[in-house]
This record gives sequence, C-alpha cells and structure tokens, in this order.
Amino acid sequence: MNLIKNYSEQLETEGTFLKDKKSGELKSLNDVVGEDLNKYEVIKVDKSVVLNDAAQKLFGKDLEKINGKDYYNLLKMFLAFRSSLKQKVYQQEKKIGVKIEVR
Repeated sequence: MNLIKNYSEQLETEGTFLKDKKSGELKSLNDVVGEDLNKYEVIKVDKSVVLNDAAQKLFGKDLEKINGKDYYNLLKMFLAFRSSLKQKVYQQEKKIGVKIEVR
C-alpha cells in the first residue's frame, strides 16, 4: 500500500524529476543535492508517466502491455487510496469543525 501512496502523491505533483537509473525511483532536485547526477535521468512527469511506472513496479510490464484486468486493478488501487484519504479528512473535519481542502 505504501507503493500506491507514493504513486498517488506523484499523480498530484506533475513536473520535472530525476529518475534513478538503477532503482527507477523518482526524486526531486532537492533530494539529490550533493549526489552524482550521472546516476539519474531527467524526466518530465505527467499522469501517464506515473501510471506507467506503477504498472512496471506492480506487474513488471509497461502500462500499454498489461491486460484490461490488471489495468482496472491498478486504477482501482489508486481510487481506493484516494477515497480512504478523503474519508480520513472528512472525519477530521467533523472532529475539529473546520473544512479541510484536499487537492
């Protein structure tokens, strides 16, 4: 579930990131200060890149090569995470009486 949490956060943050050539992990420029930048490739992150990366980690295939059932399960995992997050926020709102904005 932690993997889905990380990818869900990345779906909300589009932009330019560095991708570790060995592990495939996405990092921001602030995360790699002082490191050898030759270990990374610069990539532009949008929703399709994040979903493709998640498909590779979870199913070992590119997004376009997974079957419909796996694609459905991938999207279902993201939606379940988002709805549980929204439910937690709603419970906090009721508890403290203040509206919290979720982006």
